[in-house]
Amino acid sequence: MSYPVRTALLLAFSLGIVASAAWAGAAGPGDPFGNVAAAYLVKVDGREVWARNGPSEDEPATLAYGLWTIDFAKFVATHRDGREQPLTATEAAMLRHFARRPGEVISREAFLRDVWGRTGALETRTVDNFVRKLRRALEPDPSKPRHIVSVRAAGYKFVP
Repeated sequence: MSYPVRTALLLAFSLGIVASAAWAGAAGPGDPFGNVAAAYLVKVDGREVWARNGPSEDEPATLAYGLWTIDFAKFVATHRDGREQPLTATEAAMLRHFARRPGEVISREAFLRDVWGRTGALETRTVDNFVRKLRRALEPDPSKPRHIVSVRAAGYKFVP
């Protein structure tokens, strides 16, 4: 089982979600993600959700913004001065989600649905906690973020 899928299952368990995963093997005609090395069928609260390793073919493997370059495959952010900041699978997934929608406001619910695979009415500070960790790690001044910006009563916006 891949590190991202294990991480997702551990996160699900920590949130009290019933989850399991089964390896779907190498990419083939029935693979919903095209040419990827492996896919997993993940069951979250009884719903089946496909999970995959890495980006789709049309997505870049890295994201460069500000002083950082994010390598999604290696789960690492590299500062312009050469120092590296390791990222968890969830932090990398959040950054990828931001990168897909630069300048757009993304609600907490959208993050929970698209990154965590959760739907329904949820009262959780999970997204806020991960945003705080990302800001601490990647913003020049976390108290005055320039790239991961809060939009009051709406969510967060990524400004590359």
